[in-house]
Amino acid sequence: MGRGNNRSATLNQRDYLLSNRRWRIYISVFPPKAKDEATMHIDQYSGEILADYLYDNYEPLGKLMSWGITVHKGLEYGLANQFIGLFVCLGIMGLIIEGLILWWERKLEGHFVHQN
Repeated sequence: MGRGNNRSATLNQRDYLLSNRRWRIYISVFPPKAKDEATMHIDQYSGEILADYLYDNYEPLGKLMSWGITVHKGLEYGLANQFIGLFVCLGIMGLIIEGLILWWERKLEGHFVHQN
């Protein structure tokens, strides 16, 4: 079967796989851009393509998850994406360090001593 299969064809392929109890080869490609993702199911004996899922065939939630993963890995928007991730990471580290400094200063002033 070719690319861009409709949903009913996908359900029929699943029924085929379950009824014949055949093993299948599962191939996924995760390139830098989410829109270029692809997944294929291939019959191990005949080499027939049983299912071919592209990013365009994903449901909206699947597209959002796929996009989120590539953004999180810093691949979707190239160097700009990586710099934004770096600044977010440095900002979180700065908040942690600043929190420790503020805590230490209050500790030295005696704000944490229990008074009766």
